[in-house]
Amino acid sequence: MGRDIESLEQNPGACLVCGFKGHDEYAVFCQHCGHEMQPENFCTNRHCVKNHDEDNPIPCRKNARYCPDCGEPTILKEDGRFDEPSA
Repeated sequence: MGRDIESLEQNPGACLVCGFKGHDEYAVFCQHCGHEMQPENFCTNRHCVKNHDEDNPIPCRKNARYCPDCGEPTILKEDGRFDEPSA
C-alpha cells in the first residue's frame, strides 16, 4: 500500500508506507504502521552534482524515487522503501 508521489509532496512528513502524518518532529518510526522514518534521501550517483561535496551531500526530497538532477535512483528507492508491502 505505497503512497503516491503527489500526496507525499503535499505532506512531506508523511510516512512513506502508510501516508500517516502528524508524527513527532524527530520520530524514528511511524506511530501508525511502525515503519522506520527516513530523515534524509540522497542520490546514489557519486558523480551527481548533489554529491559534489562528499562531506555535505545535498539531499533529495524524502519522497523522491529518482534524483531530479541526474535521474539515478535514490537511496530510499534502492532500499526498497517505495515497494508495495507484501501481504
